[in-house]
Amino acid sequence: MESFQLLNTENREVVFTGKPVFSGPVDKWKKWLFRTVDFSSYRIDGYYTLQISFPGKTIESYPFSIGKNTFG
Repeated sequence: MESFQLLNTENREVVFTGKPVFSGPVDKWKKWLFRTVDFSSYRIDGYYTLQISFPGKTIESYPFSIGKNTFG
């Protein structure tokens, strides 16, 4: 089963979890199928990574920040 976790980079604590939503193909992007994740309801300022688990595999994003007027 697919799932995602939002992790605080400071202590590796899981602060939010959810399930990816199937989005299907994207025009002109090979034949890949895509999913979206939504953690927009989580609003505590800080630095995080997004970890996505698939059967037999887990991938993790680069760190990013959540906060007011944050770009990148």
